[in-house]
Amino acid sequence: MLKLLNKLDKTAETRNPYHFATLEFKTHKLIDYENIELIFKCFEDEDTYGKIVRGKGILQNSEQNWYKFDYVENEIQEENYYKEDIGAICIIGYKLNKKNILKLFD
Repeated sequence: MLKLLNKLDKTAETRNPYHFATLEFKTHKLIDYENIELIFKCFEDEDTYGKIVRGKGILQNSEQNWYKFDYVENEIQEENYYKEDIGAICIIGYKLNKKNILKLFD
């Protein structure tokens, strides 16, 4: 029975074009909120980046202040955040092109 369930899960995953993928990474790079807005604007190009449905992270800006951003349904919000050791970003979507996404954060 377990073999059959595993086979069904794998088949469903390959046939379902809307299987969520996640890209998580850490960065020491200083990124201003305006640049995050531009990056998420680039994500409208689904052929290049995949379908981005959610994004969130904690980053430090060029003034070395920490902020949290949250992206859902083409809207992005920012708020101040307490000090962290390193920035972190999580992108969730379908058919993510992780290589192209990471290039935007270089």
